[in-house]
Amino acid sequence: VLAVLANPNTVSQSLGPFHFLPVNLYVSGDSIYYLLYALLGRAIGTMETTRRGLTPLAAGLFIACVIGITLGTKQALIVNGAFNDTWYLYCGPLVFIAAISLLIVFKNSLNQRTLPGLTVIARYSLPIYGFHALFIHYLRTHHYDDMSRPWLDLPWVFGLTLGGSLLLGMALKRVDTRHFVS
Repeated sequence: VLAVLANPNTVSQSLGPFHFLPVNLYVSGDSIYYLLYALLGRAIGTMETTRRGLTPLAAGLFIACVIGITLGTKQALIVNGAFNDTWYLYCGPLVFIAAISLLIVFKNSLNQRTLPGLTVIARYSLPIYGFHALFIHYLRTHHYDDMSRPWLDLPWVFGLTLGGSLLLGMALKRVDTRHFVS
């Protein structure tokens, strides 16, 4: 609730001279989403989410968000005459809801047994998270992507980002023996 109240992207609300939303906690616009992802990720990770009907509900919510993102992107394409990534950004409500829904689906579906590949990724998840933006930024700014073919671009960028971040995370864990940042 506090994250919603403090979200600087919230439409300003006031009653006469009294300004009550958003509450100014001096958090920049997109930073609130980092806080939301961290808090809800932790909360969902510790919650009991295996109630009957929750996984299909989360899957349906994810599909609805993907449809909303698709339609929003198509509308932005029509209006701007070119691809616009506004609807794809991590700091958008539909992407946020889709990510949280997918977390619930994966937690409920893949939590029965340990998957070998995911075990390695989980072990290095903090360094992967720390390095992933650097890889994506480098790939996009040096034009090692192909935005004209998203079906090829997304797996390419994802694979390179995950692989590179994982390798850097492994190297960091070897150097950071006291686990200050890894």
